[in-house]
Amino acid sequence: MKTDKERANRDQFFEALISLQSIDECYDFFEDIATGKELEAFIQRYQVARRLMNGDTYETIEHETNARSSMVSRIKRCMNREGSGLRAVLVREMSSGAVTEQAAQRGRS
Repeated sequence: MKTDKERANRDQFFEALISLQSIDECYDFFEDIATGKELEAFIQRYQVARRLMNGDTYETIEHETNARSSMVSRIKRCMNREGSGLRAVLVREMSSGAVTEQAAQRGRS
């Protein structure tokens, strides 16, 4: 169990994340706070999740994202868990299309 201080630190970090107002601010923030490899790991996991939501096979996901089967399985378990934050974000993204359109307008995908 996390201590009150650890919980407060996490809350503070997540508050900072939700205060970001544009994709450019996200780029700037994550370039400052994470190494390139750390950021790429987050992006890879997110891409695996998106492909799982699209119904892609494990084989296709592994081939196109260079993710190991253990990672694909882990992300699938997370997405199947009740209260999955990852699933909630992906469902919201798919229903609104806003994130995809924003990325396309900026030439980022």
